Amino acid sequence: MNDKTNMRYNGFRSTDEGGRIFEFSFSGASKVAFLISIEIPSALFVGVNRIQLQEGVAISYAKLKDLLTVGTADEIPRSFCLTASDLAQYRHVPAESKRRWGYGADRAGKANL
Repeated sequence: MNDKTNMRYNGFRSTDEGGRIFEFSFSGASKVAFLISIEIPSALFVGVNRIQLQEGVAISYAKLKDLLTVGTADEIPRSFCLTASDLAQYRHVPAESKRRWGYGADRAGKANL
């Protein structure tokens, strides 16, 4: 994405099948703004590797940024559907937080005495 192209997340809407469509607008100094819609099917929101709704925006944004590294905004389809392989490639799963054994654990033990 060059300095003259602006990408903005506009929001999402639900599909009839339970998926989500995330909408982004693109604008540039000399171009008319246009929308790109990215659908994430309902199947990616269920099961063991399901994503959270909040992750959908970040995954969609990462896919768009990647597409812009190989082409221009004009070359990106105006609507497309993410796949499980897109999810694997663009999803950033945070490391599991470590359990803290401190103040709370001591207090719980004392309460049971």
